[in-house]
Amino acid sequence: MTVSVEQMVLYAAAPTDFSIALGSAAIAGIPLAQVTGNFATAWSQVADGQHLVIAVGGAAVNALYYNPCGWANPAKQPGGHTPFSLLSRPALSLPGKNFFVNAAGVSAIDTLRLAVAFTYVAVHGQFPAYFSQYPPAISPTERCVGNSTQSCPCASEQSIKGLPSSPTPLPLQSTPYWGVDSAAAVTTPFLNCVVQHYGVPQVWGRYINQVSGVCDGLSGEEVALLHGHGVRVLPIYNGFASAIGSIAGQQAAVDAVQLAKALGIPGGTPIFADIEVNYSVDAPWILAWVQQVNDAGYKAGMYGNPINGLFSAAYCQALNQHVSLSDQVLIWSNEWEPGVSLRSAAPVWNPAKPHCDSAVVAWQYGENGVICPQGIDTDLILPSLYQQLW
Repeated sequence: MTVSVEQMVLYAAAPTDFSIALGSAAIAGIPLAQVTGNFATAWSQVADGQHLVIAVGGAAVNALYYNPCGWANPAKQPGGHTPFSLLSRPALSLPGKNFFVNAAGVSAIDTLRLAVAFTYVAVHGQFPAYFSQYPPAISPTERCVGNSTQSCPCASEQSIKGLPSSPTPLPLQSTPYWGVDSAAAVTTPFLNCVVQHYGVPQVWGRYINQVSGVCDGLSGEEVALLHGHGVRVLPIYNGFASAIGSIAGQQAAVDAVQLAKALGIPGGTPIFADIEVNYSVDAPWILAWVQQVNDAGYKAGMYGNPINGLFSAAYCQALNQHVSLSDQVLIWSNEWEPGVSLRSAAPVWNPAKPHCDSAVVAWQYGENGVICPQGIDTDLILPSLYQQLW
């Protein structure tokens, strides 16, 4: 079990610690917007139990544990005491209300190692390749240091330099990645057209199966072309027109896994079931798809419309039956739709989500771009998903 990037918060109350928090977020694939220097915000997020708050540095840990400076807080409690408890170890799930994680080291480098290790393991379920262990965290003290509102010390959201690099390079982009998806096969002229008229895609969504009159199936030649240009592949499966019943869900997953293996898609890669807005869909199909794909060594994903159609209700019903579902499946939302855009004009991350707990990690924000005759849709991909793509 891991924590969704959308539930991760890094809190810092001093300039150096804020820089460390930014770097840790970037390495783990967490948007920089989820790094905060606001004490009242951090207090609320620790209290609600819906976030994993990592306090980076002694000033933040002291503030959340004792509030020795008497900073204003949502509970209007005086300084010297808070209702919060801390964990000084990695957390693989939400710790519950009134708990936060202590990432404060004796030195700045120890704080960096703690913050990177704790943040990364929470999202990815394992330590970064370059961190085999982490130093002990220091205990909070009743010493007033830091600022109640610590602003970002950076001029803009950019990659943090000077941090350790992994033997397997990790993308340090902290904002969503931009890409496209298409029913048509990718050729050199098609790729060149997209680059010329929309921008350089970082991800390309493609169907791994062929449906006559609907989509071309992904080929090895396409994969070589995309990989040769540094584009990652987002695999999609749409070998069904109705998503009803556990038997059908299991069969769809078996077919998808066989196709993935035949293409050489490595284990651990997400495969997204294409559940169109007009499809019938129910909870048994979703649960069977997720279990079968995950059991086969891949990562279950689902493309759907959280606003219209039956997807959201079926997904939430499945979640009610299996509360860990949101940790086992990735959601690619196709709402809202501000429309197809250039890469340089992509909207701020704001996908629609199901009305229950979910890990929405991709957003198809624009459909039916027609400048290139093959047609494309435009997408944003969170870093946490990008790192898992092929």
